[in-house]
Amino acid sequence: MGWGLGNIPTNKREEPVMTMEAGKLHWIAMAGVHGCIPKYLDCYETHDDAVEGLRQLHDLGPMQRRELKRFSFLLLNGNAYCSIDSCSCITPELHSDTESNRELLFNSINGPRTKEGSL
Repeated sequence: MGWGLGNIPTNKREEPVMTMEAGKLHWIAMAGVHGCIPKYLDCYETHDDAVEGLRQLHDLGPMQRRELKRFSFLLLNGNAYCSIDSCSCITPELHSDTESNRELLFNSINGPRTKEGSL
């Protein structure tokens, strides 16, 4: 998954229901190719949950999982990577890839879409 730019794979689980408190520490799991907007982006309440989400997404083995858990970064193959960052912003729901969040990101960069400018 990503921010709605390019060909985006779907997540194999249901969309998360954000129940986190605003301003509470949360974890952002990302995966993609270096130098590009992440193809996958999701928000988790714990670091372990973020590791598990990326493990399932990339079918990581035990050694890769341990490395991701220890360093919060894993080089997959070539330029592909997955990483986990902490955040304590007041809008953790914006870190999850959903259609409404892609629309918010698009509008914040380009302004609201018009009928003629719809993608």
